[in-house]
Amino acid sequence: MSAHDETGHCIDAGTGFGLAGPSRGLGAVWHRYHGPVLSADPEEHERLLEETYRVGLPDIEDGVNQMLGRDPTLHRPPRLAWDGLIEALAAEQIHVSEEQLIEIPLVVELDEEVLAALAAS
Repeated sequence: MSAHDETGHCIDAGTGFGLAGPSRGLGAVWHRYHGPVLSADPEEHERLLEETYRVGLPDIEDGVNQMLGRDPTLHRPPRLAWDGLIEALAAEQIHVSEEQLIEIPLVVELDEEVLAALAAS
């Protein structure tokens, strides 16, 4: 996880946090399905999701937003995943709270290894 200060300097928190889960089927949907309706019949729609769905960036973004407390419709974990970034920013004399970080824009960028794994699933 990293942040850019007002000069564009990247402040890297090192290792952030991880998400784990199935990469296929209904279990790969982190919070909500982000694709088209596959069938007007709900049971058939669910069967098709189970057979064809692959985890994608929207699912990863949902997981990140949950771990960071950014989506009020998701269960908020008892401990958010901001600690490393807050410490890295403090080392640069930038003092922020979890609530301030929740409010600022966030861009989820995946490294090449993760992109390759998504493409292969």
